[in-house]
Amino acid sequence: MKKARCVVALVTLLLIAGDTKSGAVDKEMKALQGEWKLVRAEAGGMQVISEKDEMLVVIKGDSLALRNKNGQDDMKSTIKIDPTAKIKTMDWATKRGNQAIDVPLIYSLEGDDLKFVMPLVEKGKGETPKRPDTFDTKDKPLMLFTLKRVKK
Repeated sequence: MKKARCVVALVTLLLIAGDTKSGAVDKEMKALQGEWKLVRAEAGGMQVISEKDEMLVVIKGDSLALRNKNGQDDMKSTIKIDPTAKIKTMDWATKRGNQAIDVPLIYSLEGDDLKFVMPLVEKGKGETPKRPDTFDTKDKPLMLFTLKRVKK
């Protein structure tokens, strides 16, 4: 009897924890919605793209698009997030040609400021990208995007 109560209590705690994470995901996804203007991008600690390149990241539902200055989507992906992780995580599921690509990222969302870091894998290496564990890109095969929410 005592053992059964412990099992029930454990299952209840797990269900509550699952609901809490689900609620956090829903709240964070709502906060991520909209258009984000690229302010800066850096790889290996060096600036590679600036605000003048006029790139947008558009998040609608669980879809993310990188939109160029001509209004065309250069890349589309489906995203999944975990805002409850020690460092918030985001996964992009996208394609290059017919090849499916999964990109593990970390991100930070503070008000109207969004940053995300993605791994850079050398072409032809065939490695599975590993999730970054820092926003510092200096001397690392990482790319940091800094974005600002577009106010309507």
